[in-house]
Amino acid sequence: MKRILLLLEGFAAEISAINLAFSLAEPSRAGVVVMCCKEDVDAVRKSSLDRLVAHAKSLSTTMNTPLDVREVAERHPADAVREVARKEDINLIVLGVAKSQLPKQLLGPINRDVVRKGKTPTLLVVSPLEEFGDRYERALRKILVPVEHMSEDIAALRLAAALTAVSAARDTELIAFNTIILPALVPMTATDLPEIRRGREKFQQSIDKFMHETGTRLTVRQVPARTPDEAIIEVANEEEVDLIILSGRRRPGTLATLVSSFRIATEARAAVVFVYAP
Repeated sequence: MKRILLLLEGFAAEISAINLAFSLAEPSRAGVVVMCCKEDVDAVRKSSLDRLVAHAKSLSTTMNTPLDVREVAERHPADAVREVARKEDINLIVLGVAKSQLPKQLLGPINRDVVRKGKTPTLLVVSPLEEFGDRYERALRKILVPVEHMSEDIAALRLAAALTAVSAARDTELIAFNTIILPALVPMTATDLPEIRRGREKFQQSIDKFMHETGTRLTVRQVPARTPDEAIIEVANEEEVDLIILSGRRRPGTLATLVSSFRIATEARAAVVFVYAP
């Protein structure tokens, strides 16, 4: 990875997106391009933008990561983001949104245009942070990666592995989480049925292969449930994980996927990262 683009609109929750972008940039010494939306910004958001940029500059210095800060004055910032991504060989775009915005929409107008119309891999970081403070600036302790289909969710596992390559995250626990879906008429204790046991063994083999190939240490959790989102939320909150990474979310996504994603982002207390493929 050579360059990461980070879009800031002036919300405190975006500090989680900044932390994530620099954590991904540090191991490969990738550069970070920060684009600040300045069109129709009030004094409060302007002050927040200044604090966000100051935080990015601090991380750039401590993590020895190149930083390029730019202002976006266009009325349609998403167009400017896509143009920079296309012309300047951007490998990844990182966007941030607050959990408090989710009852209204998962994607705001700017983020929605970047995700749906862009051709660059994009991470949407949904953060519980509402105000500036230390609570969500701490190092990641636990990352939960739900894995339903290895071929689709491998991107989330690779992202988690990349995050733990940062020196400050070497002690982070990565949890590969698999939901054992049980039909409505099957008791929740029926996890030793032959077909279910084979599925559990196949999942463990896939995770073992990933760990062997990447050198990444994973904790495996398999939990019976009726729906994946129900199990993900329960385990994430019980384990007090700091970050959930959801992959396989292709744009625009099916209605069922969007509903499940929305529920996880809303009800889980952790920050949630959505991985969008081009």
